[in-house]
Amino acid sequence: MDVSRGFVDWGEPVEDGAVRETWEETGLKVDLGGVLGVYSYAGTPIVIVVYRARVVGARSGSASENDRVEWVHPADIPWDDLAFLSTQAALRDLLSARSD
Repeated sequence: MDVSRGFVDWGEPVEDGAVRETWEETGLKVDLGGVLGVYSYAGTPIVIVVYRARVVGARSGSASENDRVEWVHPADIPWDDLAFLSTQAALRDLLSARSD
């Protein structure tokens, strides 16, 4: 599953933005599934929509917005190193849904 963060361009469908941002940030091509969650926080105008996704392709080498992408086992997620509360929340929601 992929969880990624990015901004939708003006006039761009949210789903298209999610696919594009995943490619730009990770180098992974994905097919979207349903919405995992919608996250917003007081004091910021940003709303984060996180989709479930299936990886269907990848480019070799680093992505344009990252120098490294790596897969980690859920027990090895570096929670203290995650930059955004929404990333933590989405990963927790994903892991919770997988254990149900």
